[in-house]
Amino acid sequence: MTLFLHLIFLNMAKTISWSISSLPIPNELIARQNIYSLVDYFGLLYRSATDQILDNYGKMRALIFTTTFGPMTMAFPPSQPENLPVALQGVSTDLDWALQVFPYQPMGMTTVLEGGVTKITGLWFQVMDIPFGVYVPVHPSERVPNLPLGPPNPIDSFGVNVVTRLQKLRRDLDIILQLVRWLFIVAQMTAPLAPDAFYRRYFVVTRDRDPDSARYYDFSRLTRKLPFVNSVEEGIRLMEMVAPSLFQKGKFQMYSEKFGTRISEALREYYKLYSPLPLKEPIEGIDEEWIVPIEIKNLFTSAEDFRQQTSVLIFISEKDIEAWKLSIKRPSYYNIIIHKELHLNLRLLDEPYLYSGLDGKIYLMQNIHLGIYEGVDPLARAINVATTWAEHRINIGPAGEPYLGEIPPYVIYIISTASTPVVIEDNSENDQAYLQILLYKEGPKLTSQYAAMLPLL
Repeated sequence: MTLFLHLIFLNMAKTISWSISSLPIPNELIARQNIYSLVDYFGLLYRSATDQILDNYGKMRALIFTTTFGPMTMAFPPSQPENLPVALQGVSTDLDWALQVFPYQPMGMTTVLEGGVTKITGLWFQVMDIPFGVYVPVHPSERVPNLPLGPPNPIDSFGVNVVTRLQKLRRDLDIILQLVRWLFIVAQMTAPLAPDAFYRRYFVVTRDRDPDSARYYDFSRLTRKLPFVNSVEEGIRLMEMVAPSLFQKGKFQMYSEKFGTRISEALREYYKLYSPLPLKEPIEGIDEEWIVPIEIKNLFTSAEDFRQQTSVLIFISEKDIEAWKLSIKRPSYYNIIIHKELHLNLRLLDEPYLYSGLDGKIYLMQNIHLGIYEGVDPLARAINVATTWAEHRINIGPAGEPYLGEIPPYVIYIISTASTPVVIEDNSENDQAYLQILLYKEGPKLTSQYAAMLPLL
């Protein structure tokens, strides 16, 4: 009877999802049934995942699992959450390791532009008949394979405030339109051009950067005051120094054909509405001539528009100050969590955490990020963090450089079955001032990530 009722429930609780495909047939309308419950992604990993990532709706969107190469992340369509610790961010892996663990032909990739060089940041694999179904983030690499560009990194979008994203998109568009109008007016004052001719001469569509429109343009170095220029070329040359994401090689950079068309249409509408119409004799001081803008309006409308500085809070209004004063009254701001046990999931924390050891000491545990120094032993970086703390009482953080010179005495611990550190390698050389390093290994689960144990008390 139980099986019978279960079958009835499955037949009644069907979910039909419609989508427009990009591969293999572009713009094809496809219907799929129960794609969010058809695949057991936890089971695909033989239930070996150590952590899960949830989206804003409580759905599981990625699993972090351990391999012989270290931890990896696999993102997939929304699924039911599992009884696993929740991680706030994924873990990247090496490109070659991802291809070995997932021995299938990738269907696409994600890329990023760093210093003018395109680097791969992730691989898309097919699941069922969905070409871009499973995503695996990798360390940025210049070895870009010959693959089509897939959707953006889905893990980046988890936890992103939709309102903040829309505000940035609208702000970017407003700034771009103001800058376009500014140089268009400069052109009318020096060498008049029609809107279409102006667009053909000074605009170009680029496809060598992050295609996400919310991250394509960076106006953090812009100032409110516009420079005085005598030509469009001079204006673009000056703006290239403060807004290179929009101005390069003497032209406006459009992230897509569609966006360029929108800007061109907006310029034509602006020309029709605001161009001078000499219906009568021009009078000095009246709007019969183009007026060159001298500032960018609405450049700073929210705290996110200002350049962010460490330990600096920005308030736009008195309401923001009152909201902040209420927020710091939460108990979490007054309570410090001191861990009595060590677990593998603590390796995913960005911020250092406190651990009370059996020796009575309290340690500041600083995790060491993976993948920042490709090919460098992370142990050397953990030793550098511990050495700097021992000599200067300064925590240089998770992205410290490798230690150079003769390695000082140190001891490496792993996590015991009692969730306490136990010595696995003793290089103290009978020196009482040895450094202490934790290797995240718990039972058969081994990772290549370290944490520097920095004694406080």
